[in-house]
Amino acid sequence: MALRATLTPASSLFVGNPVKLDISSSSLCRYKIYVGGSLVYTGSGIGTFYTYIQDVIASRLSAPRPFNNDDRLLIPSTSGVRSCSVEVENAAGETWSTTFTAYLGGVSRAVLRSLGNSNIFTNRFLADTGNIFFTLRGCNDYVTVKETEISPLLFIYPLTGQLSVESGGFTYNLQGEPGSMYALNIDRLRRLYLEEYDLLPSFFTVVNSGTTVITIGITPAEVSRDRYYLRFLSSLGAYEIIELKGLARRSASEDTAETPTFDVFDDLVGGYRQQRARMAVRPQLSLSTGDITEDELIFYQDMLSSEDVTLLGYHGQEFKVLPSSPELTFSHNFSGLQSFVIDLIFSDQDDRYSNDDIDARMGDGRIHTSEFTDQFN
Repeated sequence: MALRATLTPASSLFVGNPVKLDISSSSLCRYKIYVGGSLVYTGSGIGTFYTYIQDVIASRLSAPRPFNNDDRLLIPSTSGVRSCSVEVENAAGETWSTTFTAYLGGVSRAVLRSLGNSNIFTNRFLADTGNIFFTLRGCNDYVTVKETEISPLLFIYPLTGQLSVESGGFTYNLQGEPGSMYALNIDRLRRLYLEEYDLLPSFFTVVNSGTTVITIGITPAEVSRDRYYLRFLSSLGAYEIIELKGLARRSASEDTAETPTFDVFDDLVGGYRQQRARMAVRPQLSLSTGDITEDELIFYQDMLSSEDVTLLGYHGQEFKVLPSSPELTFSHNFSGLQSFVIDLIFSDQDDRYSNDDIDARMGDGRIHTSEFTDQFN
């Protein structure tokens, strides 16, 4: 039996979904998996067998960094994508190899079943038209983003053609390497239009060599005195921003079961009294989503499932949190607007306390400095 091998899916794939390597050989064969040119795994087998290799590849992929304060219009992104290859050779000297590009993230099982033998990258992310961005905002040919949730949108630069962005009769060309990963900086794009054309666009049209690819709409945010922001790693392997509104209710949970107690002898009374170590407390915030639509619901569900969620700007700092929503229930036929309560449990628990502004003031010379100046501070 001659050596035969197939990789499914091929060419471009998500490591959050199954990646199946099928091998058939009458003699003992060895297969090798390379990520970024480095050998990461070696296996062997004989006869007809298969193995799933997505976890091996995923262990070498890191999440794309959040694009904080990056002022470029088109931001290159390389951390969430790697070039990979698989090589197979049997004892008879027959060989087989393939190369592919692996991306962090994945799609739902329902989408995988509907795709069948098709590839999600061919159908969407590398398609000529439609939602080419790695986001769950919107679908088909229109993406909506709240003005308070604007963040760079990840995409793969088309293999053919020239990308540009149009709004209000003005056009910006987007120069990129075909097949490479970039993030479109929507905030920078709006500021460019404001600075050069005195125009603050509420929508942009992405065009590839004269063909409309997708439209990006910026929607106004609700007025709210209290507003909080979460940055989370989405199912598609991209960081997104989501806002929560309303007055936050802060509480703290104490894990009394894990706090050790012990007996201490008291000389004054000639007996023992019970004492404990300092008790660690884990802060928690309860916030409202505000009114959301059916299209936005999946976005919030994705955030609740994320393994990487950060509360931004809380007391001027960033905190890792574990979100949950015990009241996330809604009618099957979702209609109108609904609101849910989100609980944010802080990842860190602490048994020591400090004033909230101590860290912010550390290193600030203010009145007490080692050098005297005439400036009043």
